[in-house]
Amino acid sequence: MTTRTLTTVRCRCGDVALHIGAPPIAQFYCHCEDCRAVTGGAMVPTALYPADGVALEGGETRGWTYKTMPRTRCANCATLLFGEPPGLGVRGVNGFLLPAGAFRPAFHIRCQHAVMPVVDDLPHYRDVPSMFGGSDETVDWPMAERGGSSRPSDVFAALVNGVAEGRWEDLPQLYAQQTHVEHPFHPLRMPPMRTREELREHFRQAARGPELRRQVTNVVIHETGDPEVIVAEFTYDGTLADTGEAFSLPGIFVMRVRDGEIVSSRDYLDHLTSARIRGQFGDLLAALDSKQDLPSSS
Repeated sequence: MTTRTLTTVRCRCGDVALHIGAPPIAQFYCHCEDCRAVTGGAMVPTALYPADGVALEGGETRGWTYKTMPRTRCANCATLLFGEPPGLGVRGVNGFLLPAGAFRPAFHIRCQHAVMPVVDDLPHYRDVPSMFGGSDETVDWPMAERGGSSRPSDVFAALVNGVAEGRWEDLPQLYAQQTHVEHPFHPLRMPPMRTREELREHFRQAARGPELRRQVTNVVIHETGDPEVIVAEFTYDGTLADTGEAFSLPGIFVMRVRDGEIVSSRDYLDHLTSARIRGQFGDLLAALDSKQDLPSSS
């Protein structure tokens, strides 16, 4: 067992610590059915380390195997700590446990199983890269205009993953120049945003909030009789980077996409939870009395 520690991470309740004493072998997103089934996410961020470079300390843990991958969770809060691919001598640590900025993915794997293609600049391997014994074959998730396909489901994926990854400057390009975006559940009954420039300011305000480490989970996309319109259910699950506080923010978007651009969207979000995790709950209560505008709660 390694005797030095480069970084220490903890589960959400803090009972179990992982002492990491080696640099990562690789960092990536996995789209396999096993990972999706045990996390409820569309993909799982993973930081791979030598097995003897990851040491457990503290509270009780529980191990289990869903299909082929042995995994370890905290017995108290059920945070996924790591998985151990059989026969490789490595531990794949949950990327969301790492300190802010420490998870720097280089590629996606098992993309033939993907349920929500991701728009980014990383390689998307159909199975795994050659460094893991794969073929290096990639899948082509086509990119329209700034980068997404014209299908409504792909534009939705580009939007919610862009929010989760904090790519605020890119997001306005997913909308038409003239659009109509409303938040019917906002307590202040904010007016619709009707232009790309209004969306740009909306996302700038969101970027000024506290750092949130989140992933998109529980995605269900309902197609409708209109090929331009989808109803998308999803959840942002994550933690506050500064405190480690966990949160879960559900949402439903009713979205119309034409020629690869969002021309209208009704975004149903839990704005009370959003205000709380951003430290704006008191401001929201005050604004309900004074009818003042709040920063964006994306």
